[in-house]
Amino acid sequence: MINGLENCELIIDKILEYQKNLVESYLRIIIEYQERLIEILTNFANYKKLEENSAVFRARIQKGGRIAIPEIEREAMNLKEGDIVRVIIIKD
Repeated sequence: MINGLENCELIIDKILEYQKNLVESYLRIIIEYQERLIEILTNFANYKKLEENSAVFRARIQKGGRIAIPEIEREAMNLKEGDIVRVIIIKD
């Protein structure tokens, strides 16, 4: 038979185990939150980098599938003949 002291020790052990599990769960949540925050900030930094090195304009496809980059965009981006650029096409 369990006496009062042993019963208290069992209860305390269960409380400590519960608190340990609670703290571990809390720490996991905080670590996941920090990892997600780092991911968001990294994506934002990459977006800002993309924004600084990009231009958006509308163009008409010309004969032979050519697309002309407007002069104002070429000047703003300091583009010269022969420069390589990445093109993303979204049909209006």
